[in-house]
Amino acid sequence: MLRIVSLTIVFSLAVGLSGCKKSEETTVPPEDTVATKVQTVAAQTVMAGCGGCIFKMDGVEGCKLAVRLGNQAYLVEGASVDAHQSGLCSAAKPAEVAGKLENGKFVASQFTLKP
Repeated sequence: MLRIVSLTIVFSLAVGLSGCKKSEETTVPPEDTVATKVQTVAAQTVMAGCGGCIFKMDGVEGCKLAVRLGNQAYLVEGASVDAHQSGLCSAAKPAEVAGKLENGKFVASQFTLKP
């Protein structure tokens, strides 16, 4: 009986101490696998910020305007907003946007920063 209890305790400790470790790395699919499908984005309020400074997007150098749609950040094309001059390098701000997702970027037909 003592032997069974001892084995149970040892097994429980071994399982408890060897728990899964979550990886802190996020994987991003290679650019050549990004869908080329065009998706319309209806008018909505999103967070806008600098792709490099705020959203920490891989491969973004300098201050580039980006928006977060859902859990994904996209560089913005077609908006006349300068990320650095608008203060988007120091803090994300709400923006009213509409447009489409195309080739992994948000192509804006409407982009207005909110106060």
